[in-house]
Amino acid sequence: AAVPVLLSVEPAPEVSVRCRPDEPRWLHWLVRSQGGKTFLFVVNNGDGEGQAPFTFDRKVKTVTVPRENRTIQPEGRSFQDEFKKLDVRMYELE
Repeated sequence: AAVPVLLSVEPAPEVSVRCRPDEPRWLHWLVRSQGGKTFLFVVNNGDGEGQAPFTFDRKVKTVTVPRENRTIQPEGRSFQDEFKKLDVRMYELE
């Protein structure tokens, strides 16, 4: 069900990752928008693990992880999540 979202050409918001002390080189992400919703796809390439905070160019109201049946409480324009080696996630943001 993610294929139409991945192929969407609708404009998507900017996203940055802030991790201390350095941006994790093991984390890769892609942002897409479709039907008024924003989706963030994140992949850990297996070279590391840890906490990753994501910041958007606008306020985030809700963050859902559909395949894990859970919700993350955002703080303004940001949310964070924990990544283990080789994790793959899709987030739905509103």
